Amino acid sequence: MKSRIKKIIETEKLSASDFAKKIGRQRSSVSHILSGRNNPSLDVVQEILTAFNKLEPEWLLFGKGSMYRTVRTQKIFSEKPEEAKQEEIIKPKKIKIAEVKKDETEENENIVETKIKKKKKKKKRKNCRAERILIFNSDRTFIEYYPA
Repeated sequence: MKSRIKKIIETEKLSASDFAKKIGRQRSSVSHILSGRNNPSLDVVQEILTAFNKLEPEWLLFGKGSMYRTVRTQKIFSEKPEEAKQEEIIKPKKIKIAEVKKDETEENENIVETKIKKKKKKKKRKNCRAERILIFNSDRTFIEYYPA
């Protein structure tokens, strides 16, 4: 882990004392870790991961994978799917009572019937379970969880 901590310091272009300040530790404790005298404690590892939130925890702990997390970007809100376009509700025209003619009344009744039919088409979901959970961070990244 010592070599990975050195790589963090090198990649982030920090001195050992700047690194110590960033993780909230004394310079001497970082120096002992870098020299190999002490191994980093769980607290130190947690402080490193908190200070450098883009680091991949598995890389820091085990040296597996890439150093930084790969952010998958996805459109959160996309265009309406075709199904939603079919279920759009048609709003009836606003007509003054004095101007209502027989043809317009029939047309409005048809619109209302269409609106009722489209509402009935919506299916009730049974046993609905979450497929994935997105957590949005203040630094404009997000984390995806897939329930088992």
